[in-house]
Amino acid sequence: MFRHTLLRLMSSILLLVTVPATAKQYLTVEQAQHVLFSEKAQFISQPVHLDAKQKDRVEDYYDVRMRTEEQPVWRVGRDAHGLVHGGRGVW
Repeated sequence: MFRHTLLRLMSSILLLVTVPATAKQYLTVEQAQHVLFSEKAQFISQPVHLDAKQKDRVEDYYDVRMRTEEQPVWRVGRDAHGLVHGGRGVW
């Protein structure tokens, strides 16, 4: 009897123990740009298109797999003061 009560109590405690959970919040491209650069910075889209040979060389050199031959790239423009901002400081 005591053993069954102890087992029931232990199983109840195990049910009450929570497993820590984590969540990831991803930023949009625009949000990430404003986090990394000045809010006054302008971003000009300039996608880079690699031919098949260039794509293969990048994949071999960096040991990565590129999904497409066109890579999204943005050029950072100048803010109202004529400065190009990068990271959390001025380049």
